[in-house]
Amino acid sequence: MPFVITDKKLNPVTNHLDDIDITKAQYEESMTKGSLLLSKNIRLSNQNISGGHIFYIEDLSSIIEMVHELSSKNELLSEEKELIFDDETTRKVHIVADKSYDLAGINEIPTSALSIDDDNYALNAQDIENVTLKNYDTADFYCGIHDIFTFSGREDIMITTKIARGTLNKGDSLYIHENGKFITVTGIEKGRVKVEKATIGEEVSLLVTGVKKEEVGRGYTISKKDTLKEYDLLYGKLYVFTKDEGGRHTPLMDSKNERYFPNIRFKDTNSEKTARMFYPSGTNMVAGGETVENVKFYLPTSTPAFVGRTFTLIESGKTIAKVEVTGVHKHDANYSRNGTCYECNYSSGYSLKWLFTSIWNEFI
Repeated sequence: MPFVITDKKLNPVTNHLDDIDITKAQYEESMTKGSLLLSKNIRLSNQNISGGHIFYIEDLSSIIEMVHELSSKNELLSEEKELIFDDETTRKVHIVADKSYDLAGINEIPTSALSIDDDNYALNAQDIENVTLKNYDTADFYCGIHDIFTFSGREDIMITTKIARGTLNKGDSLYIHENGKFITVTGIEKGRVKVEKATIGEEVSLLVTGVKKEEVGRGYTISKKDTLKEYDLLYGKLYVFTKDEGGRHTPLMDSKNERYFPNIRFKDTNSEKTARMFYPSGTNMVAGGETVENVKFYLPTSTPAFVGRTFTLIESGKTIAKVEVTGVHKHDANYSRNGTCYECNYSSGYSLKWLFTSIWNEFI
């Protein structure tokens, strides 16, 4: 059933869509229910206003012409009934939703939450339960590479991804964090349909130039240059899943013995890394169902991050804990030279002393 807006004088008010099919049965039903059933879908555009959201429904002129043409040919409409429209008066009605639905990306809004701010009109959603609203995210863009494809005889490659934040436009120049390469987006496809831009939450394919397939990999992070900073140390709030939640059967230890290196997975970019994890002083282990704050995660290489980003801990393909980033730190220049950051007093553990000790322990 269609999504219909009618005024109280039985004049239909809806937006123009292709493939409108007005059958005799629909016409007769509309005379009973007080609304003419015109289309199967509705497309909403939006504009922010104080205190809420306004959705604009376009004028009727093209629909009126189609109905008149059908009526004159008597192909679908009953000869005994006459369908009368006001051809001169055009209306624009406002569908209003609370501003709590003003979220970036693609969002479902229940029709029960929609209303019209004009008492002369009534909203008839029929059996439609939700409508979809797309808001282009204005935050800084980033995403992760899912798959890479090449084309015979062509220099460009195709990257599939799900946009984690922000909006991407055709022609944008992007930066790959793992290899420092710059790429240019020459095309965007969504469901094999070419589009000019895409936003948070959308799964798209990107045609890009400036990089070869062997130079990129799954999980590589892409952003616009200088909009997503990289860090070596993340502070996080750790929650360990219980056995019933799919977690471990035993408490989770940290990396103080220098032998436990948990895999961390950033779901938003489909990337995984091995980290060293240290609990705050006084905490030696964390049981399932417990939460610990100020846990340190030292990364092997600088990684894009920000406060509020989340990741999970993985063991043997199983998710055992989740973490929300609460702080970030970039090691100083000394770290790249001798493996020690003088600002946070952290040593990578891969110094000659650590290597000698590890080898010695294997033989004793």
